[in-house]
Amino acid sequence: MRPLRRMSRTAATIGRASDLSHRLDPPGTRDEVQRLAETFNEMLGRLETTFSSQRRFVADASHELRTPLTALRANSDILLRQVDAGVLDQADLSEGLSDIRNEVDRMSRLVQNLLTLARADVGWRPEMAVVDLAGIARDAVRIATPLMGEHIFSQEIGTAGQDGHDDGEPELPVLGNADQLTQLLLILMDNAFTHAPGGVWVRLRVVADGDEALVAVSDGGPGIDAKHLGRVFERFYRTDEARARTSGGTGLGLAIARTIVTIHNGTIEVASEPHVETTFTVRLPLVAPDRAITAGERQRELSLAVTR
Repeated sequence: MRPLRRMSRTAATIGRASDLSHRLDPPGTRDEVQRLAETFNEMLGRLETTFSSQRRFVADASHELRTPLTALRANSDILLRQVDAGVLDQADLSEGLSDIRNEVDRMSRLVQNLLTLARADVGWRPEMAVVDLAGIARDAVRIATPLMGEHIFSQEIGTAGQDGHDDGEPELPVLGNADQLTQLLLILMDNAFTHAPGGVWVRLRVVADGDEALVAVSDGGPGIDAKHLGRVFERFYRTDEARARTSGGTGLGLAIARTIVTIHNGTIEVASEPHVETTFTVRLPLVAPDRAITAGERQRELSLAVTR
């Protein structure tokens, strides 16, 4: 029992010190006791990674919130001093209120993004149904029109030359949530419009590729350096800190995109050749024709299941 007593003392020490970097010293007995120590060490490793990620996430969120709060405080102080002095300038008032509104909008986006990620972290999943990814993509393009600016935008959605189905059947049926998939497409398009200068081409492809739906958003902008490619989906990570803050970005868009793709059992990748082409590629499993029931039918099935 001595190995178990040593393991128990070590575990108690780790608990008191709240230091998850410590590990048990597995006995070389090649039996269940050794396996127990190794399993416990594996669990400690996962816990350490999780807690480290949470601490970093909280620190990054606090840092992001500090900037708009500071701006709100500065603008309100200036306006209050002018009111107290009885010399309120209309130009300063208009500019100050405009800055306050912009910072409130930025905080609202940040809080909403944090809520989305927090819900995903605790296992939240949206209601799923068979939806038409091609139709969702066309709607997302219409929503994104104000973001296009002077970019040269082109699209290929669904069947070549087809503007939409009129037979009621989904063109690219996937099992998913329409709102989440719309958000995914808007994030990827907004990312391209933000980082590619005006006058540069941006292209969206949403097509069938075998038994998968392929979503590819490409642009001819400056691209992403190879050292950043492996980290662009991390929360709060920015390849260009100054430009991202100026454009109002929070560094959460691509992290949310990856979360949405994961929820939909898909994959997302990025490839970039600087000043030539950058492409974000998403692959989602298509639903077989015999499973392509409508969202309404799916909802009725779920309702009947609950009733039973």
